[in-house]
Amino acid sequence: MSKLLKVIAFNGSPRINGNTNYCLKRMLDVISDKGIKTELYQLGSKKIDGCSACIGCEKRRYCIKEDDCVNECLDKMRESDGIIFGSPVYFQGMTGQLKNFIDRVGYCLRHNTDQDNHSDFFRKVGCGISVHAHAGGSNTQSQLNYFFSSLEMIIPSSIYGSLVTARELKEAHKDKIGMMTIDRLAENMVWLMEAVRDKKEKK
Repeated sequence: MSKLLKVIAFNGSPRINGNTNYCLKRMLDVISDKGIKTELYQLGSKKIDGCSACIGCEKRRYCIKEDDCVNECLDKMRESDGIIFGSPVYFQGMTGQLKNFIDRVGYCLRHNTDQDNHSDFFRKVGCGISVHAHAGGSNTQSQLNYFFSSLEMIIPSSIYGSLVTARELKEAHKDKIGMMTIDRLAENMVWLMEAVRDKKEKK
């Protein structure tokens, strides 16, 4: 029997029930309909300190700061086959909470690699979605995807770049092309995760 797959999504918005949350839930609904276990983690409402560049994570697989959710989330990510980051656009980029999180998680992973210099996330599947009002979505998308590419993860594609346009609260669903885009992204993510799993199980 094939391994049961799991996806975790992180909402980088401080608005727990805002447009980014809506988009992530929509993606996870598509994914769970394919029989995949899903979890949505509200990251944007947490207090997350930035990386101190102490390099303490070189000697361990976790961040040396233990008073927030970063290490808990690291475990959740290690247990998952797919990872999604979602963020609204704040001044042409992701939210501060998500950026602090990515900096610390990324350091932990890049400083703890195997003999071939691969991180724990090597060939996991990961993608990001950004929600913008007018501009900055592409910049934010690039920032999110760089996390995945720098860890040698596999990024699924979608038409129109995984962007959703929504200015007012709870209006993301009005962006019909945006909804089609994230639906396709979710479908392609499932396909990739299944392909990676099947490849591993044939070895």
